[in-house]
Formats: sequence, structure tokens, C-alpha cells
Amino acid sequence: MEEVHIGGTLVGALPDPDFHQTEIRLAAGELLLLYSDGVTEASGGPTEQEMYGERRLMRDLAACLGMPAGAVAERIDLRSGQWLAGGDHDDLAVLAVQAAAPAAPTDGGQSQ
Repeated sequence: MEEVHIGGTLVGALPDPDFHQTEIRLAAGELLLLYSDGVTEASGGPTEQEMYGERRLMRDLAACLGMPAGAVAERIDLRSGQWLAGGDHDDLAVLAVQAAAPAAPTDGGQSQ
């Protein structure tokens, strides 16, 4: 796993927001997970006041190795939602994008 930090302004919070960008190239099968701060700042757990946090998110992501993008997004949404246990929360948004794997040969791998 590799973290990519991109700063910027909360969308819609200021009249002249400051947006930043970066370029990321995914190899075949690699996945990019985008999430709102509501995921890592979700307060819950046994004390109902501990944040889900980046460490917990990284641990849960590591358990998703080899899963398709939709399943990863669903699992992180589920895990952070379970952490909240129905309590109040900020936004929770998760988006997973996965680079396509190379297509398998359709002729059995034999060229003519």
C-alpha cells in the first residue's frame, strides 16, 4: 500500500477553493481508494468516542488484497459503518477504482 497525500480546500466551503492535483499510474489490477475524512474520523468502537483512524483503515485494506474494487469499497464502508454502530457521523464516502487486468488470449494462447 502507498498513501498519496493531496492537499486542498473543502469543496463548497469557500468562494475561491484551492485544488491540487497529482498523476497516478496504476498497473494492471492495482486499485486506488478514495475516501472522505468521515471514514477515518468516524467515532465509535467500545468507547463510542474513538476514531476509526488511518491505522484501522490500513489494516482493513490489507485484508482486501486481491478483491475487486467494488468489494473493497463495500468492505471499507461496512467496517467504518460497524465502527459507528449507528451513532452520529460526518459524511462517509468511499470510491475504489481498479486498473483492468490484461485480457486473456481467446485462441488458447496459440498464434496462427
